[in-house]
Amino acid sequence: MGINESGEVYWGADDNASGTAGVLELANYYSHMPAEDRPGNFYFMLFDAEESGLLGSRYFTNNNPEIMEELDFMLNLDMVGRYSDNEKILMGGINSSEIFETDEFWSALVDLNQNLNFEKSTFGDGRSDHAPFIDKGVPAMFIFTGIHDDYHTPADTPDKVDYAGLEEIGKFSISLIDLIARTMGTDTSQEEGVMPYVEEEKEEENMPESGWRSWFGSIPDYADSDDSGYLISGITKESPAEKAGLQAKDRIIKINSTEIKNLEDFMYALNKYKPGETIKVKFIRENEEYEVDLTLENRQDR
Repeated sequence: MGINESGEVYWGADDNASGTAGVLELANYYSHMPAEDRPGNFYFMLFDAEESGLLGSRYFTNNNPEIMEELDFMLNLDMVGRYSDNEKILMGGINSSEIFETDEFWSALVDLNQNLNFEKSTFGDGRSDHAPFIDKGVPAMFIFTGIHDDYHTPADTPDKVDYAGLEEIGKFSISLIDLIARTMGTDTSQEEGVMPYVEEEKEEENMPESGWRSWFGSIPDYADSDDSGYLISGITKESPAEKAGLQAKDRIIKINSTEIKNLEDFMYALNKYKPGETIKVKFIRENEEYEVDLTLENRQDR
């Protein structure tokens, strides 16, 4: 949420009041359940400064080793308010546990949620608040309902939220948590059936204090799992990307001299440049390569 220089309010209804509401409803549901019936113990958390570099979630995971040692699983609800737009739930973090990759696990989840359409996505392991948990060896999943034209604009308003769909996603989250608890066992150690601890990448220490403040203005295709570039699903109006002539379905493959294979590469490359700097963007459109100059702007000026 916020207000730009023109006085327009950024409501943030889907991004991410929807996820916040989901967390609060899950807390309400499990807190009213008898302790002996719960699938495990829970921490319910809301993190700030995700788009400034996962500052809140990364601070928590780096400064609470005792709690991190206890965790068997983390569920991240990020933009879950537009199910009716795509009629699809995209789920990231799948490769954070061998269990999540099995056919048996997905068959059981489908059987529990036959009224919903959901699919695996390799996106998100480096960009949303579950990423620092995965970095510490905690298996995690990321649920969201996709990008839309109102993303990061004042048009992301409460009247556009699919409330019936949001309720179904709450029920879906409960079924997912219960299934994971049954599959893993709540006393499962982090070494059993999950990825080993991965030392946190040191690049994050070089991030500017202000975080990712350079505004590019593209909307990622979060469902894309092809490591052949960063695929754009949409362009924000009056953004640097629109001014440079970029379009939906363009696939960015290089920024200046940096090769781009996916969204994480794109964000890392973008973080090198300050607002006002002009960068060269090479991309593929309809099997042809193009290059444009793009001048970055400041997110705070939007």
